[in-house]
Amino acid sequence: MFRLLAILLCLATITFEAEAQGDPYSGNALLSQCEIEYPRDKGETFNAGVCLGKIFGWRDMADIAFSQAFCIPQTADMKQLIDVTLAFLRRNPHRRHERASILWLDAMREAYRCR
Repeated sequence: MFRLLAILLCLATITFEAEAQGDPYSGNALLSQCEIEYPRDKGETFNAGVCLGKIFGWRDMADIAFSQAFCIPQTADMKQLIDVTLAFLRRNPHRRHERASILWLDAMREAYRCR
C-alpha cells in the first residue's frame, strides 16, 4: 500500500511540474528542448534527448503514414531536421501553443515538398 501511495505521489508531482511549465506537447516545449546544442547539466541533456527522440520518431512515423505529404531526402540527417523544425517554430511564434507534432508536420511540408 505504501509503495502504491509513493508511486501516485511521484506521478502527481511530475504532472504538476509539467503543468507549471506549460503544455509539454506544445511547440513552445519543443522549441526549448531543441534549442539546447551543448547541454550543461543532466536536465538539459534529458531535454536534448527528448527533442532528438521526438524528431526521430516523427520521421519514422512520417515515412509510413505521410509518404505523399512531403519528401524528406534520404541524405537529410537529424541535425538538419531539427534545424528545419526550429526555423519553422521561430518564424511562427503565433502557433507555438499548438501540438508540436502538428507543427513538425507543417514544417516538413513547407521544407520538403514532393516534386
